[in-house]
Amino acid sequence: MIFPSHKSGVPLILAVVLCLTGLLILQFFPSRTVATIWKGYRVLVVDAEEDEKDILGRLEKQGITETVSLSVSATVNTSKEAPDQPFLSEINAKRTAWFLDSEHGYRYFFLSDTPFLENKVSESFAGTEFFWHLETAEGIVYFPPVLMGFFLLSGLFRAKNKLYQIACSLPFIFLSWSCRSSPCFIATLFALYGITLALDLLCGRTLLTTVQRLRRLREQPLAVGVLLASLIAATLGGLEPLFLYCAASISSISALFLAHQASQALEKRYEKKRLHPVFRPQAIFPQARYPIDLYGGKKGTPAVTMSLMLIVAATTGLFLFAFSIPRIRTDTEKDLYIPSPSRYTASIGFDLAGYTELASLKEKGGMPDLGDFVASQWRIATFAWQRVQKPAGAPSGSSIAEYTDYTIDGNGVISEKKRVLETFNTGFIRKTLSKDATPLEKMLIAQNRFVTVSRLSGTGTRPSGGTSVLWYLFFLAIPGTVLVMRLKK
Repeated sequence: MIFPSHKSGVPLILAVVLCLTGLLILQFFPSRTVATIWKGYRVLVVDAEEDEKDILGRLEKQGITETVSLSVSATVNTSKEAPDQPFLSEINAKRTAWFLDSEHGYRYFFLSDTPFLENKVSESFAGTEFFWHLETAEGIVYFPPVLMGFFLLSGLFRAKNKLYQIACSLPFIFLSWSCRSSPCFIATLFALYGITLALDLLCGRTLLTTVQRLRRLREQPLAVGVLLASLIAATLGGLEPLFLYCAASISSISALFLAHQASQALEKRYEKKRLHPVFRPQAIFPQARYPIDLYGGKKGTPAVTMSLMLIVAATTGLFLFAFSIPRIRTDTEKDLYIPSPSRYTASIGFDLAGYTELASLKEKGGMPDLGDFVASQWRIATFAWQRVQKPAGAPSGSSIAEYTDYTIDGNGVISEKKRVLETFNTGFIRKTLSKDATPLEKMLIAQNRFVTVSRLSGTGTRPSGGTSVLWYLFFLAIPGTVLVMRLKK
């Protein structure tokens, strides 16, 4: 592999700085939460006798403002036609169970899961004597770098330049340790896969010029496509995983440059001991310049082996992520009964089908959920048109709110006509959740589906997620295509 030479040491220093900066970012800005009880949020538990305003004030001083608490999560009357709706007090009394556990003496807050949250919360309660604990996500947290290590080793067996391969891949091994989420996991796998294919093309025959090596990439676009797929997978994880992915990429490129410089220095030192300079031929014929078939021709490449290993590693990772169970770690003998998801609807999103399914999942004694909020908003919106003696029940797909409109014609005859005010359907549900949601509902909306809620002892369940599985299958289509094309040959 030929890089342009530099007499100045500035590029070398810059490469060292960039490489170390990328690694330091991966070390000090991790995104290591495997799974939390509530997606995107973490539960803070304090003694029930502590004042809510005092707790919120301490958190706000450390910049923690996206907090779901009792004082900001009450259902309010949004109807101008019926300013007095007595049933709201009963609804809000039930919602108190989300934030107070009088039986065990705990108060709950739900904090947006942001970087350095543990440090900020610790500083908020520094010097206090009351009990508090922040949810710590547990699960199988060591398997991403372990799988990446095996994947890297499988590529090293046939790598033409193992020094380049290791230098390029190690930052992404650190990435799998720093960012432990399924999008980041698949992005790292594809990055190592693409690095193996690209270096196989670029670090092959020594008689090729730099231009000829780049042409090999153009003739075999699979490597570039795989790296692009890796970037897309990182983007799906959000801004923080994408930031860490960019840091790993910069560190990887810088490490490749440093490895090349080290290789060149050793080669020059070896050449000084020779009596004659090394003869460097140039390739002339196309078959000499482009002898590689990445899909697995007679010459053979790591593509087929790596494709098979990628499918095995990705499938293993999918199952390990699916069975990672979040827990509340207390480091004490106390039992914490946390408002947690108990059942999820099969359908993703919020529509009438999901609301109807949620109603069938509810258990006696369950806590108020997103379906209850939608039902309460229906009662608020239609209260002015309901009989006081006959309160409206929980709405369903057949529920409509109508009123009688009276008209008089030219002969003085009065006639009545039924007009529909509201129809309970998917449109009403989505309109309600988009404009009337409290912070508690916003947390429930972040789960991306309807869910029933119960108090569980320190554990919660999260679905593996149909969307995650679909994305896995989408990305695995690339190595699968390589194997299929190889079998055809």
